[in-house]
This record gives sequence, C-alpha cells and structure tokens, in this order.
Amino acid sequence: MSNFPDYASPLTETVLLGNLAVWAAHEPGAGPKVDWDAKNLKATGAEELEALVKPEYRGDYVLDV
Repeated sequence: MSNFPDYASPLTETVLLGNLAVWAAHEPGAGPKVDWDAKNLKATGAEELEALVKPEYRGDYVLDV
C-alpha cells in the first residue's frame, strides 16, 4: 500500500520539476531560474517552459471510449 496523495504525488512532482529545470538549461548552470507555483501548476519566471508543462494538442483527434 502506498500513501499516494501524501508521498508519491509530491515526490513525482519534484522529480518532474527537476526534469523541467534540465530542459530549461542549455548548458549546466546557464538556464533561467524556474520558480514553481504548485497550486496552479505553472513555472513562473520562465514562461517559455509553459509549452512543456501543458502542451497544446491538435484538436482533430476524437477519442471514442
């Protein structure tokens, strides 16, 4: 049994934020500072990363479930 809401979810968010910081840096230590707004799931101070956080998908796909 995993305590998903209290442990696994914040851990996953932290790891993914580290990946976002790596994407932001073109070379080690040279990227913008990434401030994370956890409540709104937005990277503040680095708006160019918004497309990585919430990509815009093409609208011509329809899922029949």
